[in-house]
Amino acid sequence: MGEPEVSQPEERDRRFRRRFLSRGESLIAGAGLLMGGLLLLVMAALAVGAHSIERDLVRASRESLAASLERSVALAGDSVLASRGLTGLRRFVQEVALQDGIGEVRIELGDGRVLASSDARRINVSVLPEHLPSVAADSAVGDVIAPLGGGHVIVRCVPAEVAGGAGGWWIQTIVGGAGAASLISLWLVYRTLRRRVGAMGAISEALIAAGEGEESTGALMVDERMGPAARAWNALLRDREALRERLVRERAGEALSGVRGGRGLADDACDALWQGIIVLDDHGSIAYANGTARVFLDRDEDEILGEDLLRLVDHDGLREAVRGVVSGQIRRRVSVEVERDGAREDVLRFSVRPLRGADTGVAVVVIEDVTQQKVASRATNGFVAQATHELRTPLTNIRLYAEEAIDLNEGDAGERARCLNVINQEVRRLERLVGDMLNVSEMESGSMSLRVGDVRLQALFEDLRAEYDAQATDKGVALEWRLPPKYPVFGADRDKLAMAIHNLVGNAIKYTPGGGRVTVTLEADDHEMRLEVRDTGPGIEEEDQDRIFQPFYRTDSARSSGVKGTGLGLAIAREIARLHGGDITLESVVGSGSVFTLRVPNAGVMDGAMAA
Repeated sequence: MGEPEVSQPEERDRRFRRRFLSRGESLIAGAGLLMGGLLLLVMAALAVGAHSIERDLVRASRESLAASLERSVALAGDSVLASRGLTGLRRFVQEVALQDGIGEVRIELGDGRVLASSDARRINVSVLPEHLPSVAADSAVGDVIAPLGGGHVIVRCVPAEVAGGAGGWWIQTIVGGAGAASLISLWLVYRTLRRRVGAMGAISEALIAAGEGEESTGALMVDERMGPAARAWNALLRDREALRERLVRERAGEALSGVRGGRGLADDACDALWQGIIVLDDHGSIAYANGTARVFLDRDEDEILGEDLLRLVDHDGLREAVRGVVSGQIRRRVSVEVERDGAREDVLRFSVRPLRGADTGVAVVVIEDVTQQKVASRATNGFVAQATHELRTPLTNIRLYAEEAIDLNEGDAGERARCLNVINQEVRRLERLVGDMLNVSEMESGSMSLRVGDVRLQALFEDLRAEYDAQATDKGVALEWRLPPKYPVFGADRDKLAMAIHNLVGNAIKYTPGGGRVTVTLEADDHEMRLEVRDTGPGIEEEDQDRIFQPFYRTDSARSSGVKGTGLGLAIAREIARLHGGDITLESVVGSGSVFTLRVPNAGVMDGAMAA
């Protein structure tokens, strides 16, 4: 959109204000000029009124004097005519006019001719007639009819034009002085207002100028003598100018960087990738690295560009791959796995290949974090190996004891029963192992569910004692059961609850060395079952206490102790507890043993509460 057009009168007014008024003046200049103009008009009106009043007073005074002279002339005129004659009468009229400052005094006959006048040019009767013309009684309002020479004449006094006396000048002087004092007061008020309000007016005009397109900081600044507001405004303008300069420099730098490095949409897309991408020049130096590569190599952009990749990653296999690809000897992709910082659990895979086939020695390196893949692969391989061993052992025992039972004579009923008992235990062991595998599959797919019913805890724990007492005795571990005298009716999934308890008790016996002790304590009421399994085993490191509940995870001490296991029991037990609304917690001290606590709420009570 274009800027709004400005009319010529508006532009002339703007130029006038900029030329004759400093910034901030226009806010109060108009009001000041209006008040000054009104004051001048009032003073002029007072002066004119005073002059008019003075003239009216003078005129009334002269008219009163004229009337008085008319009567005087009327009274003395006949006697003067009788004693001095017509000439004496005329001189008397002139003397009266001169003495009293009357404009004109004259004596007229009844027919309008002038017999005597202070202005000799107006006399048009040379000799007094013997018979004077008669005078009408209502000749004129204000005329004085006087007897003269046996008849009657009209005596008239015409006052001179009033030109204002000395008293009028004094009035005008007083009015003028009052006007000057008012103007001075107005000027002082104006200056005070300008000092108080001028800063806001100047800032307002600067904002208007900015809205009209003015961008120069110097043109928008105001006089700092106007006060703190003016100084604050100028500081804001200076900050804006500094910010603008910084933005210009940054944009210029970005543009220059884009020109130098070809920065564009492709670079942004590369930075969004989860793989690191590095481009090497023909010397093996880094010409480009996306954000993920910089994170993997722990370098900033200004630190990594131009750096030798082999100095950042010291690995023989990577060195051979980079040099072979850069030199052109290798024209295929080469992958090398590097353990970062010597940690086996932190592995990066570097895939090196020519960027443009055989036409150039420039190479591209793709970096992937394969730590989780390695961990998962090792865990899977370990699980397969351990599961194979776990399956082979009970199957071997079953085969051996079955063959022994077959070979026994009919009279060896007790020995045959022992063999069948062992076979039964191994079958249960196989059943639990297969169940663990199925449960892990259900856990990973999220399809594990419960079939809640009434659980006879007494029968459940009798089976547990029958199974684990013999195992503990064979290993030389003291197994103590602290069970309540009475058991409540408990709502849960019996098979899964039994599996969780089997895993806890079995693990405790498995990892407790001979001569140690395992204590199983049960507390159950109508609301919750709390099972505590305490052992005197080697204990668990603090950093492993959360990880042992992950599928397939086994601590280093467990692997080094030679104890066989799949790493599934605790993960399944916690999942079962949480499906019931409970949980399993662990307290362990290395060298002192561990305490696993299983808490499961009574599902029957919960269902009853929900139904209520």
